[in-house]
Amino acid sequence: KKELAALETELKNKVKSLNEHQSSVVKMEKELTEMADKQKEMLNLE
Repeated sequence: KKELAALETELKNKVKSLNEHQSSVVKMEKELTEMADKQKEMLNLE
């Protein structure tokens, strides 16, 4: 039973770090999209 609990804890930690990684990737994608939009605006002004 102790091993099972340890495995469960490990799994929860992995899921947690995966979720954190996912949210930082989403944040980066959003920033990249905003940067691309700004570049388009600047190109349109020229």
